[in-house]
Amino acid sequence: SASALNYSPPCAIFNNKITDWTVTKTIPKFDPSLGVLDRVTVNASACSSQWFRIDNEASLGQDCSLTTTADISTSLPAGKSLDFNFNLFTDLKFNLPADEGEESVPYTGPDFFGKYNKVCGEKKVEFTDKDDLNYWKGSGNVSFTANADISSDFSGNDNFDQSTRSFASENICVTYEYHLSSMSIS
Repeated sequence: SASALNYSPPCAIFNNKITDWTVTKTIPKFDPSLGVLDRVTVNASACSSQWFRIDNEASLGQDCSLTTTADISTSLPAGKSLDFNFNLFTDLKFNLPADEGEESVPYTGPDFFGKYNKVCGEKKVEFTDKDDLNYWKGSGNVSFTANADISSDFSGNDNFDQSTRSFASENICVTYEYHLSSMSIS
């Protein structure tokens, strides 16, 4: 009887960087000379973060809100994809007092508001269908194209300056599960 074996090539690492971006990474395909491929397990982890600041430039106080969503989508073989949808800020409400006139040093004083948030998640996809496994074996590499987009909606009832920095990262690790081909033993 054949025993189950596994092999994990180096992970595809999409480094944390300012969004919006599209990057392609590769890992080696499964070498059929090792045995018969039975399953491919893809484990992915992704994070998105945003730091923002807003400075009231109006002579009156104002109520503001922020909604930020992050989407990281990565194409996989066999027409599948890994999709992470993060809500970094959901209708975050805050009040900015009247501008204190610190134009020479912006984003200071009580009429300034800033916040940071980071959200992470994990997903797993398995391939066991014989036709799907064909995408993963042979010579060469398997490609993953990841696309990270963040959109923010600031709202306020008057004049303000805003500054944001948004980041995203993802790691994709693959495990090839296989068994040895039957061999005759003398």
